[in-house]
Amino acid sequence: YQEGIYLDYRYYETRYEDAVMGTGNAGDYNWSTTVAFPFGYGDSYTTFEYSDFNVTESADAFNVTLKVTNTGSTYSGKETVQLYFQSPYTDYDKANGIEKASAELCGFAKTDILAPGASETVNITVNKSELRTYDANNAKTYIVDAGDYYFTAATDAHNAVNNILAAKGYTVENTDGRMT
Repeated sequence: YQEGIYLDYRYYETRYEDAVMGTGNAGDYNWSTTVAFPFGYGDSYTTFEYSDFNVTESADAFNVTLKVTNTGSTYSGKETVQLYFQSPYTDYDKANGIEKASAELCGFAKTDILAPGASETVNITVNKSELRTYDANNAKTYIVDAGDYYFTAATDAHNAVNNILAAKGYTVENTDGRMT
């Protein structure tokens, strides 16, 4: 038995991104008929909107702040903000069998109870060591690849991957409807 990284949401969302981008061997993968509820899914009696997303870097961490607003008109509620990241998948990774998921949960924060129309700014700190990947086949240590790293706040893992795909320029229209 050998366990890799492709368990639970990491598998479904990575295969989904491969299918949308037309990479790997994802084939005709239909995420919406495979997954009933994405990782992180939750219901509320109200709705929330995220804005003013900002990432600042220090020597050993990234600090993410964003504003959460209760956009509902009737009910107060709390929101759990989930922070995901994606690290670059490089030629070195491919050549050395290093697996990387399309999105990984790296932090979360919960708002106080927000009345309709009320807002709160939340802060999430991510230690840079959390962005490392273990290279078991060549370097036999943790590595950090050069390239673009994406952070996104989302309500669940699927929305996180869609946010990252959008940041890369993918849309429902230019992927022949493969984005859901």
